[in-house]
Amino acid sequence: MLQSLLISETADLEKYIEIYRKLGMFTSLSYLQESSVYVFYRKQKPDEWLAGYVITTTGPSRYLPLMPVEKQQEIVEKFKIERNDLVEIGGCFIKTRRVTNAERLQVYIRMLWNAYRTGRNIIMTGSFVVKEREKQMKLFPQLIFNEDIDYHGADRNLWIYFGHRDGLAFRFMRAVWQETWPAKAKLIKDHSTFTPLPDLAKSA
Repeated sequence: MLQSLLISETADLEKYIEIYRKLGMFTSLSYLQESSVYVFYRKQKPDEWLAGYVITTTGPSRYLPLMPVEKQQEIVEKFKIERNDLVEIGGCFIKTRRVTNAERLQVYIRMLWNAYRTGRNIIMTGSFVVKEREKQMKLFPQLIFNEDIDYHGADRNLWIYFGHRDGLAFRFMRAVWQETWPAKAKLIKDHSTFTPLPDLAKSA
């Protein structure tokens, strides 16, 4: 099991920024200072961070400003997104070659729990990475943005999506089942006589 730590010291936040930068991603000290930043490590090596994520409720949005201004307003109105009902998961990294599947699952569970316990109804996140966004959209199925943007001088395709708090636990367990036992999950889906449950994020 990995150990987790909520960091807030400037030196630690700057270390987080550097780890994130080496992965080709960028974030700012001011953004981290107004958010809750969590890191994970092994007890034997507390200075070697293997995973981390950022939970934002009161600070500036990470995702909305990445969209064109006119698009921001359109999306906020269309999906009725209110800042006081929104929690964002951002700045996430996991050194997948250094952690086990069980440890990766531990990070996801803790991340979702930290977002869920804020009580905010809309949980938003996004990614430039195809494999990651395909996995994440099993939990946050409402796609609200899919366009190429200028990200620190590079053209990159960004997806932003959200899911409602209600039904998150069910979607998470379904995703874990599908990833852990894909053959069995497909067999059950193909032979099920039950009516599929509605997508709670779209019907809420």
